[in-house]
Amino acid sequence: ILVIEDVTERARLAEEIRKKNKELESFVYTISHDLRAPVISIQGFSSILLSDFQDKLDDTGKRYLTRIRANVRQMEILIDDLLELSRIGRIAGAFEDVPSAEIIRDVLDVLGPQLKKRGIKVNVQSGLPVIHCKKTRIYQVFENLIQNSIKYMGDAESPVIEVGCKKTDGFHEFYVKDNGIGIDPQYHQKIFQIFQRLKEVDAKGTGIGLAIVERIAEFHGGSVRVESEKGKGATFWFTVGTGGRLKAEG
Repeated sequence: ILVIEDVTERARLAEEIRKKNKELESFVYTISHDLRAPVISIQGFSSILLSDFQDKLDDTGKRYLTRIRANVRQMEILIDDLLELSRIGRIAGAFEDVPSAEIIRDVLDVLGPQLKKRGIKVNVQSGLPVIHCKKTRIYQVFENLIQNSIKYMGDAESPVIEVGCKKTDGFHEFYVKDNGIGIDPQYHQKIFQIFQRLKEVDAKGTGIGLAIVERIAEFHGGSVRVESEKGKGATFWFTVGTGGRLKAEG
């Protein structure tokens, strides 16, 4: 009887957590959506002031307006990221079998200019698997993880990012590895929380990217983790549930 009661209580708590998470997602979506209108308005009017009233502004006034526009743009990015976080799992769309190498190629094509500017070499493992997933979501995972490696590469003499996959317990576990500044183990769990960023580097960002990665991995029945030490680079691992059981590409 005690066992049955314990299982029932756990099920009730799990359902309660699920409902609370659903409510939180709806709240974040609503707030983020409602914030867009005034932010767009500020951006629009500040742009008009800067272009149509330039001759009436001194250098200090122009500088202040430019700073306002830059901060508003950062707010727009933050709102977009919050909306993206709340939308994961909400937007309909079929899962499909996709070559993971194809997704990685698409990401590297977009991030190519950033990688070239930083002189970062990227090594992609051959024979990567086909996975059952929402392609756009897994694209976001690789994009966020590779961007994270670029952001926290530091002053590595020969900057390198490795992207690959290992088979673990019948599943394919992907990884993005770099030789950047690394992450102190005390922050390994914290970095997946919303608005959390490493303080060691003055890097731009909203602190939502890794939270998005974790949410997408969980949405695909998988998980994400990090292996790292300060000053010794970082390796982010993620699985995508049963989709990882598909055959490897020829």
